[in-house]
Amino acid sequence: MGGRHENSGGGLVVGASGTIGRAVAAELAQRHDIIAAGRTSGDVSVDITDQASIRSAFESIGTVDAVVSASRISSWGKSIWC
Repeated sequence: MGGRHENSGGGLVVGASGTIGRAVAAELAQRHDIIAAGRTSGDVSVDITDQASIRSAFESIGTVDAVVSASRISSWGKSIWC
C-alpha cells in the first residue's frame, strides 16, 4: 500500500479493507510503509481467529515495527471489535 519512506518503519494494518482500516492505512501510508492485511483481501491474508493463519502471515511478511488492528470478528449476527 505505501511506498518506501526514508527514516520510517513499516506497519501492519489488520482489517485494512474496512471503513476504519482504510482510513487508518491511508493516513499512515503518508509517512510509513504499510502492509494491508485482511481475511479476504490485502497485501497479506490473515484470519485472526486462527493461530496458524497469524503465524503464517508473520512468516511471510517478516518483522514489522507496528501492528494496528482495525479488524472485526462477526459471529451469529454479533460483531466483536478487536
